[in-house]
Amino acid sequence: GASATVVGTDQVKAVKASDPDPNRWHKMADGNVIQNQGEKLFRAATEDYRSLQIRTQVADVDKALLSVSQIARSGATVVFSPKGSYIQSPGGTALPMELRNNVYHLKMWVPKEQGKPFRGRT
Repeated sequence: GASATVVGTDQVKAVKASDPDPNRWHKMADGNVIQNQGEKLFRAATEDYRSLQIRTQVADVDKALLSVSQIARSGATVVFSPKGSYIQSPGGTALPMELRNNVYHLKMWVPKEQGKPFRGRT
């Protein structure tokens, strides 16, 4: 599992990454180490238009990685089950996850204009 939520350098283009911390690195599952390339804090929306605020690290990864431990530290519960997988917020709202090709996916959109209210896909 991922210890930090990470997006690739070309993902979440609506937000510019902070300056990278030259002392921060990420160890990959295969043992390789890659340098942190900053942090992004952004708003996203779920399929049913619920707004989320997400803090991610930026690194040279092919696919975004969502950290279950980071989600749990925020007070949410993550459930993986054949009957349905989801992230349950501390308030009780469930965000469904979909299993595709043995990988769980959380569907969300990132509005291009972060300062405006989300009103559907952009």
